[in-house]
Amino acid sequence: MKPVYKYMSKVAAISFLKDPWIRVTPKPALNDPFECSPTQQTKDRIVELFKGEKSLSEHPDLIIHNFEGVMDYFGIVSFSKNFNDLLMWSHYADSHKGVMLEFDLDEIHETTRLYSDKIQGNVNYSDFRAFKGAFKNLNEVRTYYFLTKSMPWKKEEEYRLVLPVNLMMKVAFDLHSEGSINDMKKLGFNYTNSTDNPRFTEKFHLTHLSPNQCDLDKLFDVWLNSSETNTQFYQYVGYKALKRIYLGANSNIENFKSLFDILSEDSDPYRPFKSALTEQYLGIYHMKLDLNKYELVEQSL
Repeated sequence: MKPVYKYMSKVAAISFLKDPWIRVTPKPALNDPFECSPTQQTKDRIVELFKGEKSLSEHPDLIIHNFEGVMDYFGIVSFSKNFNDLLMWSHYADSHKGVMLEFDLDEIHETTRLYSDKIQGNVNYSDFRAFKGAFKNLNEVRTYYFLTKSMPWKKEEEYRLVLPVNLMMKVAFDLHSEGSINDMKKLGFNYTNSTDNPRFTEKFHLTHLSPNQCDLDKLFDVWLNSSETNTQFYQYVGYKALKRIYLGANSNIENFKSLFDILSEDSDPYRPFKSALTEQYLGIYHMKLDLNKYELVEQSL
C-alpha cells in the first residue's frame, strides 16, 4: 500500500464519508496565484516552437490562448505524503476541527484508470518558474506546470491527480450563490428553495447529460466559471481506497461517532466503520495533544 493523506474540514469530510467522491479543484480556484501559470519566457519558447507554421506563427497570441485554454479544462485533486502535520491540520482541516483521511494511492489509480489523459505524480518544488526542458511536445510543458510549485510549499509534500472535466464526475451546487443556482438550472437540475436545505446540495450525477456538443458546452461553461459561482465538481474515489480516519484534536467526537454509527447500519464491504461483533470503531483515531511536546498522538476511537 502507498499511503497518501487528505486534510479536510469537518463539512468536507462528512460529505466525503457519506458519499466517497472527492473534490476536483479547477485552476482558478487554487490558493496559489502562481499555480499552472507559464512564465513569459516559456510562452516565448512555445511561440518559437511553431515558427515556420504559417497558419499559427502569424497569430502568437492565439497559440498561447490555445495552450492555456487546454489547461483550463483540467482540475486538481491534491493529497499529501506528509502524515500528521501541525500546520496542515490548521490550514486545511479547519484548525484541527476537521479530519485527516488516509488513502491507498494504488486504489485511487485503479478508480481513475479510464482517464487516458490524466496527469499524476509528486509535485516538484523549485525556485524557478520557467520550463527548462526540451520542447518535445506541449503536453510535457503542461505537465511541468501542473506538477510544479514554489519552494515555500515544499513541506506539504503534495501528490496530485490532474483530471479533465467530464460527464463521469459529480457536481454540487452552493445554494448561497445565485451563480451556482443558475448553474444548477443550466445543467438541468431542479432547484427547490427551502430553509431546511444545507448550504450545498447533494452531489449529483451528470448522467442525464449526453456527449453531444450542446450538453458539453453547458458543462464546460459551468466548469470554467465555477471558481466564481462556487459550483463544485467531484471525482469518485470509493471506500475501498479509504484506509484510516483521523479526527482532529478539536473535532466534535460525538458528532462523528453518530455519523459512523449511521454509516455502519448499511456498511460498505470495502470499508466497515464498526465491528459487527465488538461494536468497536475500525481504523478510526482521535488525535490528542501530547502532554509535553508540540506533537499530536493518535488514539483509537
